Amino acid sequence: MLNFFVLFFAVIVLNTLTAQNIYAQSCEAFLSNSSSLNLPAKRDPLRAAMYSEKLIVANALSKQISNKVQAARLLNEYTPAHLKQHLGRTQGLVEFLSSSPEQNLLEKINKEYPKGFVVKPAQAQNTYGIGIIKSFSDLEKLITSKEISLGTIDNEVFLIEELHTGTIFSDKSSEYRIHTLGSKVIRGATLNRWEYWGTPDPKIISPLEDSVEELLMSLPTWMTDQQAWSLDVTINENGIWKLIEINTNKGVQGNWSGFLLNPVVLSAYFNHLEIYHGWNFNPKTKILVKHKFANYQSYVRREFTETELETFRDPKSLVAEVLSVISTLDGRIKIALIEDPGHPDLIEIEGYIKNILNALKQSQTIGDQYWLQAKKLSGV
Repeated sequence: MLNFFVLFFAVIVLNTLTAQNIYAQSCEAFLSNSSSLNLPAKRDPLRAAMYSEKLIVANALSKQISNKVQAARLLNEYTPAHLKQHLGRTQGLVEFLSSSPEQNLLEKINKEYPKGFVVKPAQAQNTYGIGIIKSFSDLEKLITSKEISLGTIDNEVFLIEELHTGTIFSDKSSEYRIHTLGSKVIRGATLNRWEYWGTPDPKIISPLEDSVEELLMSLPTWMTDQQAWSLDVTINENGIWKLIEINTNKGVQGNWSGFLLNPVVLSAYFNHLEIYHGWNFNPKTKILVKHKFANYQSYVRREFTETELETFRDPKSLVAEVLSVISTLDGRIKIALIEDPGHPDLIEIEGYIKNILNALKQSQTIGDQYWLQAKKLSGV
């Protein structure tokens, strides 16, 4: 009998050690595979690797949360009471209209949204040709229209929410885009929502990121695991941040934020993956990430292609805006070369930016010969 127990114990120990060894080998293999990915400092390869390594999934949950009404309902249900001050007052339009139907609509609006309201599509950015409604008369037209379906409480087409200060509907200055992976905030990837390039005040951003991460950590893990979000938030006049909406991959293996093209944002993702997931990158990627130049060429090309689409604006002012962006990059690469003088990868970036800048400085309007020359030099 004694021999049986000795043998039984030995088998358990052996199995335990074997399991531990397999786990260690799998972790080692993962890190080795991550090192051997040899990822360039670009958005699409990094995004593909994050999906292939299952750091992010595209599933029914990410699709559900992309519906702003569904997201608001989940957050209201699972956010602890002491953190609900950060949730904006968002509800489905049908749900709103169905409660106290006998009440006068204008009185109901003024009571529930005394500082103003916004009505917008719950899912797509533009539904029935409707983007944003914030006047009572336009809301009445929407509600009484025979051509537009408002959906049902279970399948809302539109939402109604409080009018936030510091957004595109007011002065824009206090609205921020925050990026997350799982229950963690991607530090350094937070930018002003309406300034695609810039460095927000760290005295504002650091506590904001801490507080957002506190809320994420408070949610059930099934809501955040393998989820990549970008959150639009605003800081109100009392210094309290409020969630406007969550952006997800909508259930498909794509982007969860248009800001992923931004070198500052993408560099922050590379840093996060190295710190929290043990990913190692090649020397060229590391130097670009260090100086926040990840994805810089795609970013510059975007400036040219998207600017040309803004045909309703003054062409001269558009040239000035692109020139400002390229000049900013020029200043930053000069600083990078002071820190790492003579680095060949940085010298390559310097030449790329300098050539575009020299041509763009001579441009007077979109489409002139110097604009086209700068555009060609960018790689478009």
